[in-house]
Amino acid sequence: MVIVWKSFLAHWAIPLASWVLGTFVGATFRRFYPSQKEWKEARAERAIAKVDAEVWKQIRPTGSYAISQDSKMIADALSLDQDAVADSLERLEGQGKVWRHGGALDHPSPYWSPVLR
Repeated sequence: MVIVWKSFLAHWAIPLASWVLGTFVGATFRRFYPSQKEWKEARAERAIAKVDAEVWKQIRPTGSYAISQDSKMIADALSLDQDAVADSLERLEGQGKVWRHGGALDHPSPYWSPVLR
């Protein structure tokens, strides 16, 4: 019996364990993300939500006052792409968290301020 057990461990244990583990992990992944398209969409939504959270953390009011900032200042502070920050600010404006000021002649980019409630 010992010889059969050693032979099994030497030749079949690792492939069998790999197959069982791979099947379990694959089935679990497939349960949450039935298609690769849904998985990519979920990742993109999480990335957008992460950028929105970082931008809101940067621009949110501290204390009883708020500072108006433009997207370039926020992008430089967070080391993010300026277009991604501008898109995030527009989404936050749609949610009613920030509002847009018009720019000036020397700086045409709009300024953004948090909505004080």
